[in-house]
Amino acid sequence: MRTIKKNDECHNKTTTNFEQWFLHQFLLLKNILNNKTIKEQFVIINGWKQEVLE
Repeated sequence: MRTIKKNDECHNKTTTNFEQWFLHQFLLLKNILNNKTIKEQFVIINGWKQEVLE
C-alpha cells in the first residue's frame, strides 16, 4: 500500500513539473511573439526581413 502511494506522489510531481514547463514554454513563446524587437530579430534570422518591409 505504501509503495503504491509513493508511486502516485511521484507521478503527480512529474505531471506538475511538466505542466509548469509547458506553461513556461507557452508564455515564453507568447512574449517573444508580442515583443516587436525580438520579432524583428527572429524575422532577420529566418531571412524574411525583405518580405516584411515591402
